[in-house]
Amino acid sequence: MKVLTLFAAILVMTCTGYAQSGNGNENGNGAMQFFDLQLPGIVYNPCCDEWIDIVGTAHVVLRKDGSYHLNVKGVTGTASSSGNTYTQRGVSTQNDRYSIPDANPGTVTFNIQLESEDGCSFILTQVYHVTYAADGETPIVNFEKEFVRCLD
Repeated sequence: MKVLTLFAAILVMTCTGYAQSGNGNENGNGAMQFFDLQLPGIVYNPCCDEWIDIVGTAHVVLRKDGSYHLNVKGVTGTASSSGNTYTQRGVSTQNDRYSIPDANPGTVTFNIQLESEDGCSFILTQVYHVTYAADGETPIVNFEKEFVRCLD
């Protein structure tokens, strides 16, 4: 099984920040911030030797206790060379810790399984770095790195 690591320095994929979709106030679930993270960019798929333009959204909740809930669904991609269409298989839902309580910074990581109509499939793992603005309330989310793992 091949594993390819791409770092942000390659500049093939960048995070455009976050789109705030909530007021950031704590709710009954202890949520501190909730927002949509756009997943635009180009990913190299070594499994089929092609570049794929990925489009999708991750819905993220960061809690005050240092945990997060993340849901990614409906991710699609188009290969630049073959024109193959890639679609996400299943829904990626994760509950994990991005930091210890009240610590800054932290990391949010998630996996997405993508498959083309010709059967080429892989898992895309993306890692985002989370810090907070000076106000201590506004999250700043930056793309850090990604990994591609081929599924045989």
